[in-house]
Amino acid sequence: MIDFNQIFSKLPEYNISDFYDKFLILTALCLIIPSLYFLYIKRKNTASLSKVAPKQTIIIHEKNVTNTITGENSSTKDDENFDIASCGGFIPYLRRLHANQGAHVLSPKLPYPNTISVVDPITVKAILSIGDRPVDLFKFLEPFLGEDNLQIFDADRAASFRKLVGPALGHDVIVTKYPSMRDIGVEFIERWEKLVMNDKDSVIKMQDECLEFSLRVVLNAVISIDESTNLDAKSYKKFYDIALSALFDKQSGLLDTSREEEFQQAVNYLKSFTVKLINQRKEKLLLINDAEKTRVKDLFDILLTENDPYTEKPFTDEAIISRISGYIMAGYHTTGVAIPYTLLALSQNYDVQIKLQEEIDQTLEGHLPSLNDLSKMEYLTQVVKESLRVHPPGSFCARLLKSETALPTMVESKNLTVQANTSILYPIPLYHENPNFHSQPEKFDPTRFSPDKIKDIKPNTYCPFGFGARICPGDRIAMVDMKMLVCLILQKFNVELAMKLEDIVKEERFVVMAKNDVLIKLVSRGAKNY
Repeated sequence: MIDFNQIFSKLPEYNISDFYDKFLILTALCLIIPSLYFLYIKRKNTASLSKVAPKQTIIIHEKNVTNTITGENSSTKDDENFDIASCGGFIPYLRRLHANQGAHVLSPKLPYPNTISVVDPITVKAILSIGDRPVDLFKFLEPFLGEDNLQIFDADRAASFRKLVGPALGHDVIVTKYPSMRDIGVEFIERWEKLVMNDKDSVIKMQDECLEFSLRVVLNAVISIDESTNLDAKSYKKFYDIALSALFDKQSGLLDTSREEEFQQAVNYLKSFTVKLINQRKEKLLLINDAEKTRVKDLFDILLTENDPYTEKPFTDEAIISRISGYIMAGYHTTGVAIPYTLLALSQNYDVQIKLQEEIDQTLEGHLPSLNDLSKMEYLTQVVKESLRVHPPGSFCARLLKSETALPTMVESKNLTVQANTSILYPIPLYHENPNFHSQPEKFDPTRFSPDKIKDIKPNTYCPFGFGARICPGDRIAMVDMKMLVCLILQKFNVELAMKLEDIVKEERFVVMAKNDVLIKLVSRGAKNY
């Protein structure tokens, strides 16, 4: 029995300001936010993440590190002279720690006291129902989301809020929103078709393009952006990126006066735009008739017409701005990087690309994909799921155990006893690349998610959208977005990588992004009329 009371009582004091924070969530919300605190320790010294491996080998393995639950590798067993900067980021740093210490890594080597990093699905299963967050991780979000934001809700408050807004992310809303979401996708396809027509050697910065696509789709899904809002999507994206980038640096003390002013201007722009939307929607709600009142409500509608279950009073404008900003923040970067990573994988696995195009052609017969078509294409679903396994956009989930708890482990009859107020990290990539959980994890193999093989995936070892009670509430919309745009692209084009594979460098930011973008060449497949 491991007694963490004794271990933690001997820990030295840590100055949190010396460290580089991270999570994401989504979040709970799609894993973006919880790992920010931990992923960005010592930003001044942290190098880029590992490079993508050669063709047919997409997962990154640190040199001389075994990514298994046992962590047995003699070449690193006695090597303790490494830190986050020397490893190239927090994820590769954790790989080294787990290689040395096994499934449960304790606080002395982590950037935050009273913290454990766990790569053990049995331990995870025991705490799936725990929804509390380590609140201190999210203090840095206050300048953007306000003091009372989604990321600090305790389990009960989070559950009641999710129950209220759950329908806004459910099937009925997806059905209602899908045509307009697809129209956005078609707009991008037509843009790229013109580029290819004018110059067959044109190269697309696919990550930047897909981030714009993702932001517009998220805005459409959450607040029903239409022509009356006069939204300049590129300007909105510019200010949103300024705000997120500055927020990322602000919590590490890296903002100078000019960037602080730029940050405030961006936040003020975003808030004023949301206030404008609130006023416009309130005016529309006063004019709608009884028949229209029964229509499917999106998140914005719910926040404007329902009471906050926590206060039992209408949501204030400040609360609406905070909730809307939180959902947009959670969905924007995750989907925006997941799509180009999927195209990267397809460019390196031509047989998979051909098989997927055959399914798309047979299903659609030249027509635009309907929501029902997307659900029929099993191989498309498998490709997207495998891409999320190999390239999870979010890096962590985080949970807080408020009372002393004995947790089961993969080692039979050996519990893990943790003291009260212990934070537990779930490093998602370490689950996805572990050969004890996924056979040949270095291979991009969509068929591992086929109906006859998916049963072999151990519970709680595949977690691109998180775990348990605070799993990403937008996972269904995210899957539809990714499948739709990948389908539209593969229907019209063959996908080729337009840069050296070794130049694709993963960088830990709000999500794991491609530092130099993902440059893609689209080759027309000929007449594929909708």
